[in-house]
Amino acid sequence: RTLNRPRTPEGVLAVDVGSRPGVWRRAGQAGVPCGIDWAQATAILPLNTDRDRILTLLRDFEAGLIEGAGETAKRQADEAKRRT
Repeated sequence: RTLNRPRTPEGVLAVDVGSRPGVWRRAGQAGVPCGIDWAQATAILPLNTDRDRILTLLRDFEAGLIEGAGETAKRQADEAKRRT
């Protein structure tokens, strides 16, 4: 979403880290994102950054993505019920 795009270097880095393959834990057959793999995420953070700030931003990123994934999964389930 354009309105929510990061405006700070830390925000850009948080979105970059949160968008990398292997950073998300997934659940179910559909592989719905269920949370960040924090060990993986922190392992790829550069050392010369404000890690506490980036981790705070990543938690916000995680919450938004999980909320959106849940809404999408519910909508898809509702549509599948209507088709049967």
